[in-house]
Amino acid sequence: MKDIRRAYDNKSDRSVSFKFMWINSQTQSEWTKMFEITSTPSVVVLNIGRRKRYLVSAGAPTIAGLNSLLDKIIGGDSKFNPCRPNDLPKLI
Repeated sequence: MKDIRRAYDNKSDRSVSFKFMWINSQTQSEWTKMFEITSTPSVVVLNIGRRKRYLVSAGAPTIAGLNSLLDKIIGGDSKFNPCRPNDLPKLI
């Protein structure tokens, strides 16, 4: 994850900025329910801009898969699911 973060932080010509964090699925169970996560580890991309929305990555996270996912997001080729801002669970 650190290598992927460095790869995308170093590219100043990109209009999308990514922040990375971990969530424990046992202590943050409301988040896993909201994202409908059935297996771990999983990767979820949460866009907290004007329109709150999220995207759950398919399959087990790999470096190639994450790079592909982030490139699709930057290129506008990904489908996000909407979420209501008032329904976002609190982080414990």
